[in-house]
Parts: sequence; structure tokens; C-alpha cells
Amino acid sequence: MKLGIPAVLCVLSATFLLAGVRPVGAADQPVLLVTLSSVDELLGDFGYLAEAVGFPQAGQMGTMMAGQYVQGLDTSRPAGFLVKSDGEELKPIGILPITDLKVFLRTFEPQLGAPEDAGDGILELAGPQAFYVKEQGEWAYVAQAVEDLANLPNDPTKSLQGLSKSYDIAVRGFVQNIPQ
Repeated sequence: MKLGIPAVLCVLSATFLLAGVRPVGAADQPVLLVTLSSVDELLGDFGYLAEAVGFPQAGQMGTMMAGQYVQGLDTSRPAGFLVKSDGEELKPIGILPITDLKVFLRTFEPQLGAPEDAGDGILELAGPQAFYVKEQGEWAYVAQAVEDLANLPNDPTKSLQGLSKSYDIAVRGFVQNIPQ
């Protein structure tokens, strides 16, 4: 699990850094979708690979160490992020399956500080660059701007397009949404 969550956070961070690039996509259209299998699936596959190369202890150690980073997450459901474009900026939105958002965020308080109420059920986290989290249904959405957290679905599994059923990590680009 330690391998899954830090990887998700790294991918989200890289996407946030790229978010200032202009112009990229057609207005309000998805440009990129990244999905990750559930933490349970990822750890199972990691354990299998560790055993296949003759080092099963690595899989067991990874599972034990990951436990501290996935508290508050639903480890049986996929995660991912969607990058949309308004025609001028990229707008990445992280999607995390949550059982208890406060417990999950408490894990990262030493790095990000305590979340602050930004109104309308949105929490602001400082980090190297401020970002916002909103819990809706059994999911948490992460974005760079409060306005990017408007009109979110209660269940984003349709947005994730079922890719996690076939792939541990999947990347889908929407080339048709990139303007000439």
C-alpha cells in the first residue's frame, strides 16, 4: 500500500505542476485519464512479482509499510485522476475512494499541515502549493482550485471508464480534445 498511495500522490503532483501549461484542450473536455487498480489489487500484484523474483519478503514488507498510508481509503476500489481543459489551462482532478477522509488526511498532516475549511464542504491543504479536497459520496476529489470541485459526480466510476478492471495502471489520452 505504501507503494500505491505515494505513487498516486507523485502522479497527482506531477499533473499539478503541468497544470500551468497553456493552451491544451478544448473547453471543459477531458484530455487525459489515469486510473489505478485498487490498493488491494496493486499490493497483490506487487507480492506476486516479489515472489516471482525470489524475494517474497519485499511483498510482505510493502504491505505492512503501506498500512499507515491507506488509513481512511477504501482499498478495494480504484483511484485515478482526470485532466480537463477549459481551453486555457489544464485542470487535474484527483479521485480517491474514501471511507474516512479525516483519517486519511491526518496521515499527511506532518507534510501538508492540518486541513482548513474553505467553505461548501471543501478543505484547503497547504502543501508546497495549496490544493483543495472535497468529499462527495464515498469519494474524495482533489483539485488546484475550489471552482474545479463544482458539479462532481457522487460516483466517478463511469469517469474512470472501467480501466482498472483490466489494468493496474492505465493512461488514456483524448487526442480528439486537443486543439490543432
